[in-house]
Amino acid sequence: MKGSQQVAGGVRKKLADTVGAGAALWAMGYALGMILFAFVPVAMIGLIVLPIMAPVTVYVAFSRLKTGAPVSYVLLVASTWTAIAVAFDYAFLVSAFSAQDYYDLDVLVYYALTFLIPAAVGARYRRN
Repeated sequence: MKGSQQVAGGVRKKLADTVGAGAALWAMGYALGMILFAFVPVAMIGLIVLPIMAPVTVYVAFSRLKTGAPVSYVLLVASTWTAIAVAFDYAFLVSAFSAQDYYDLDVLVYYALTFLIPAAVGARYRRN
């Protein structure tokens, strides 16, 4: 019984670290973008959201990966967060709003940071 509880706990943690945290980060950025949509030009939204959400992403990565997770786990987290960002952006921004010109430099930097932040945090904890 105890072994199956540990497995279930491990699966819950993995889902929380990957899908849960990735979807929550994306939803926060999306909500912030929707709020800003009423007040700033569309071309400026990413330039405002990115510097706000990058530190939030660092915080979430530190809180989820501070246990010195294996490299494979860190890469799973980074890949999942990035896949969620790309898929949800396409579904809820590009398709929903016909925003064919969405993929600008700030979005590409956002995708890169979405992968690199958890990877860098994981690497930092692997050294200590």
